[in-house]
Amino acid sequence: MTAHGAAARPGGFGDWLPGAASARRALTGALVGTFEAAGYELIDTPTVEYAQTIERGLGPDAGDELFRFMDADGSMLALVGERTVSVARTVAAQLRHGPFPMRLCYAGPVVRNRTLLGGRRREAVQAGCELVGDADFGADAECIALAIAAVDAAGVTDIQVDVGHAAFLPALLAGAGVGAAAREEIGAALAARDLVAVERALAATALGPAEHALLLRFPALRGGRELLEQARAGLTAEQPLRALDELARLWELLRERRLEDRVHLDLGAVRDWNYYTGPTFELFSGDVGFPLGAGGRYDSLLERFGLVQPATGFVVHADRCHDAITRRRESATPRAGEGLRIAVPTGALLTDACALLRESGVAPELRPESFERRLHLDVGDHEVITVRPTDVPVYVEMGACDCGIVGKDVLWESRRELYELADLRFGVCRLVLAAPEGSALAGGSWPAALRVATKYPQAARRFFAGRGDGAELIRLHGSVELAPSAGLSDGIVDLVATGATLRANRLCEVATIATSTARLVVNVASMKTRSAAITALATTLRRTVEERGM
Repeated sequence: MTAHGAAARPGGFGDWLPGAASARRALTGALVGTFEAAGYELIDTPTVEYAQTIERGLGPDAGDELFRFMDADGSMLALVGERTVSVARTVAAQLRHGPFPMRLCYAGPVVRNRTLLGGRRREAVQAGCELVGDADFGADAECIALAIAAVDAAGVTDIQVDVGHAAFLPALLAGAGVGAAAREEIGAALAARDLVAVERALAATALGPAEHALLLRFPALRGGRELLEQARAGLTAEQPLRALDELARLWELLRERRLEDRVHLDLGAVRDWNYYTGPTFELFSGDVGFPLGAGGRYDSLLERFGLVQPATGFVVHADRCHDAITRRRESATPRAGEGLRIAVPTGALLTDACALLRESGVAPELRPESFERRLHLDVGDHEVITVRPTDVPVYVEMGACDCGIVGKDVLWESRRELYELADLRFGVCRLVLAAPEGSALAGGSWPAALRVATKYPQAARRFFAGRGDGAELIRLHGSVELAPSAGLSDGIVDLVATGATLRANRLCEVATIATSTARLVVNVASMKTRSAAITALATTLRRTVEERGM
């Protein structure tokens, strides 16, 4: 208490004050009331589970975001970060004899151990539904319709629903006969929403023209019923065609519910492919940079707890719904039209970023000196703001900007959920491992207890882990080149452009880790709600880069 002060609270946990607290409670009540009116019975599950229960349901990677603590008997417990696994455990243990199909709903707090000071809540309220024991696509249509009705009842207007299929992109790769290593590389790039990495991986892969074209378009594979026929053209493998057939059936069921005007098909949806097994969906608002809700079919989850039953369901984030309503009400300048808010970085990339936006016609009058008096400019149809390079991913992920220009070196360290749509090919530099001239490391002899100073610990950690080396990393914020001569480290991992700074400090390159260039990054929700404008911007910038011959 002394270290933080009596009035302090942990980062990522908020106090809901009078007015806001009652509004959130009423909103949550509207969600649950809609669920119950549709025949879903309320269930309460604990906020604490055995850590192994959560990992059994979601996989071992789920443990990275758990708040863990030890019970009196030594068992490892965790606060729940979502409630579907708890419902699945309850159904498998106490409701396994049905009757099925079983309709259950819930509402309650969830907690995730996210990065401190990252801007994202670590505690939130979720409300959701699970429909267990119905394998028909009518159950998926029911959940989508109910999620829309619930968010409408909660007072969130103008939402957009994107429906995809968890099996489509993996099936596209598997059906094309791509080798396991290439499939893993492309799949990882798709999961990271990194179109630049997807393009690079595809360039080294013998893939059919139909599959190749679809994968290159994955962020913009969105539309109505016609999208399914466009995607079928040229495909011959059974698995991706089956996914398209299932989406066609689901679309017809949604049309029967008169929801076709509120739903988009999204074949490029990136969801947890180890969890979802069929149709998936997300709900978006143009007022919030994150999905308001999400759901889908997860037919294998209950089997992990000893009960073989199909299931589908969804969750609505009550806090985000409250944010959307509040921002819509309080916004002095509502977002409209096709204009975008674009973040550009101060420092070394600013001149080239302004030049690219100017030459492409996106911001014809934009120059670095434009920001001498103001950090926010209205340029044509768009708004352009300038922020520190490390802040660009924050502004974009949190929805304060639709998109931004930032160096790949910043993205290595940011761990933000963004679409990376284009390599803009300026600001070229390399991340290298360097050591003092004449040292054992410079001569290729790596010390058993290697100490490395760096401003890029995430990228350095991945490099050494890939080599199987257990280097001790020392994070610095400047003057990294001094660390070896001062006896702080054996070497450094740092960015170099010409290598002049290394030579001036009598350091030599030992290995090149990666190359960094400027990238166009996009907010996840903006990619869905402002897709046409984002796609047009990316296409324009790519064309200008190609015309430059860079």
